[in-house]
Amino acid sequence: MPGFWVFGLAPSFYGSVTAGTSLFDESLLAARGFDRSVFYTSTSVTSSIGPAVNLGAGWLATKVRLGSPRLWCSRTSR
Repeated sequence: MPGFWVFGLAPSFYGSVTAGTSLFDESLLAARGFDRSVFYTSTSVTSSIGPAVNLGAGWLATKVRLGSPRLWCSRTSR
């Protein structure tokens, strides 16, 4: 039963932190002494890199087989 709460609450916490950071990104940068142009530059760069990386990862997922999750767990637990 604790696994349910971990897998339920962890994405919720991450989502709320990410949403709050992206919503108040300009004010967070301004509080640390950055100019407004840094906010616009970082927003435009991440907005263009993100879809490109998603497209590349999606293409790679069709070409490379990862194997079974059980095999990955046994490799990473050593």
